[in-house]
Amino acid sequence: MARHRPQLLDLLLEKDPALELSMQEGLLHELLPRLSSHDLDCVIGRTNSRMDKNEIDSIFLYEDPIAVAVGGGNRLVRGDETGIEDLLALPWILPIQGSVLRERIDEMFYRLMVPAPGRCIESNAVLANIILVNRHDWVIALPTVTARFFEELGHLRILPIDTRSQIGNVEVLIRKSDVISSPLRLALRTLQEMFPHRQGRNAFDT
Repeated sequence: MARHRPQLLDLLLEKDPALELSMQEGLLHELLPRLSSHDLDCVIGRTNSRMDKNEIDSIFLYEDPIAVAVGGGNRLVRGDETGIEDLLALPWILPIQGSVLRERIDEMFYRLMVPAPGRCIESNAVLANIILVNRHDWVIALPTVTARFFEELGHLRILPIDTRSQIGNVEVLIRKSDVISSPLRLALRTLQEMFPHRQGRNAFDT
């Protein structure tokens, strides 16, 4: 969702220049209690099957495959000749243990029937990761939407590897019991415009 946040903010302020906005980043298990306690109006992120949805409604936005990439100037990896097995001896940057992204990437290695890399740095700091992967001949696994954004800027080169895995559904999470406020309704309508081909029930029309 990192690529889409500026677009969402621009559209919201275009529709209502006086709108007061607060955006915070965090892991899903950190943000959900704050959603339940009314500290947040909604959470946008990747969900997992273990999430308790008794009090939370979810609205599908999009699916995001896993991409494997290297820095734009990487000297060791040649794209067309590279398979996943060729990369395992190199250091990798992976999401931290316990995060949804890390679970999906661990599943990717399992589905590709290869061991996890022997050397890896665990980090959820996207910008720091991009800097590191450009300073060193390392490999990074990350959501395709994010990888394409940095590839367009020349900071990453996505490798032609079929990862056979999705990072997961990106969804909007809101409290089931709430009356939808006007600002939240505006945000949901704006997300509908951004992702018109969403799947699932028509929850934007709440």
